[in-house]
Amino acid sequence: MKGFKKYLKFIFAAFACVCAVPCAVSPVFANSGHVYEYGVTSSGVVVRNEQSVLAVESEKLTFDIHGFPDYPDISGYDSTVTAEYKFVNTSENTVTTSMAFPIDPDPHCSGEALPPVICVNGEEVAVETHHTYGLYSSFYYEVKYIYDGFYEDEFYTPDTKVTEITVEVGTKRKDSIKLTGKVTCGDGARYMAGGGHPENTISFYLNGYSDYNKRASFYVFGDADEFAAEWSCAEYKDHLFRPGEYVPCSRSVTVTKTREMTLKEFALEYREQDSVVSETDWYNAVVMQLGDEKDTGYVYRDLYEDNFTRWYLYDVTVGAGESVTNTVTAQIFPTRKEQYSPDVYIYRYYLSPAQSWKSFGTLEIEINTDNYLTLTPSLSFTGKEGGYVAKLDGLPEGELAFALCTDPDPELENGGLIILIVVIVLIVLAGLAFTLGPVIVAIVYLVKSRKKKR
Repeated sequence: MKGFKKYLKFIFAAFACVCAVPCAVSPVFANSGHVYEYGVTSSGVVVRNEQSVLAVESEKLTFDIHGFPDYPDISGYDSTVTAEYKFVNTSENTVTTSMAFPIDPDPHCSGEALPPVICVNGEEVAVETHHTYGLYSSFYYEVKYIYDGFYEDEFYTPDTKVTEITVEVGTKRKDSIKLTGKVTCGDGARYMAGGGHPENTISFYLNGYSDYNKRASFYVFGDADEFAAEWSCAEYKDHLFRPGEYVPCSRSVTVTKTREMTLKEFALEYREQDSVVSETDWYNAVVMQLGDEKDTGYVYRDLYEDNFTRWYLYDVTVGAGESVTNTVTAQIFPTRKEQYSPDVYIYRYYLSPAQSWKSFGTLEIEINTDNYLTLTPSLSFTGKEGGYVAKLDGLPEGELAFALCTDPDPELENGGLIILIVVIVLIVLAGLAFTLGPVIVAIVYLVKSRKKKR
């Protein structure tokens, strides 16, 4: 019955919402509490270049997990994972390899997590911190977006001129206007006007309900004199027996160069001065969205710090034929699944970035915990005193995931799920009853009235 009170509260809250708004067709649902609390996906060290000449003779992952975080408060939580690598230089020269250790973005705890401890042959090394915006599929690909300094290419530099252009249409209050510009753009300019419009055109939907809705803005990068657009308007017309449509119309269009700025000013416009993300990393996260096409599409500038991946960069130098031991110890945060009783905590660790090494030898995974390994882990573990262990020859397919719980056999709260479904059905039926009730009463009244006349 654990969790029943939570769903009972949901029933009363949802019923209260329906009763409070009897004329609503769609009921308003109360917040029934979290089912998940998302943690941080961990990863091993990632090499920054395409492939390293260093080979991994062996890797040992040690998870020390003796408690679970009480999200969002993670004070006192000290569970860690330690990755210990034995690297061998397979080349005939001394090499220095740039390593990168990522901390996955997470709104619950990444901003408060302690920095990792990174050692080479037992001595702690200096690290440099960078951030990349977490919009990529894996750390292995995202590491390529770490850039030292401000990103530049043949077209974009921090000093590239950016011109904001505003277009305004003369509209009446209830007008709904589609404004389309047929674009001509030289090689010295590119433009950003959102997506979804055909090639070499810009489209905006405007109306007359407020001064703000009468105008729209877009940006031209480079030489604004090489950009031109021929504007045309279409007004939306409703039809009684067929769908509405936009019909060409004649409206005055005013085009104004509103602002001029540098690309650096454009990219950093929404960055807070006290942001933990440096100006260079924020700039790069914005500018690297700009493509090679003249129409750059839409670029996100108002970024969320919680979506940035934090990278700790350091160098490892290994002589020809020599080996070093590199260890990285970092906090590890699980995903909490509350629909189990007791709660289940899932830990994830990316193994695939190790594909960037020259070769990979043995892998040993050790989980030190007084909790129980439950559900179905991605790898086969055997029990040991004080935890579990797995040993593999080489990298496995897929990533590492395992679940821990204070009970070896947690129960899925299906009863609560059934109650939730029943409540939703009742709420929908109640909403329909409130909505259709007056109609039904009116029909019955008319029928009775006709019978009386007869």
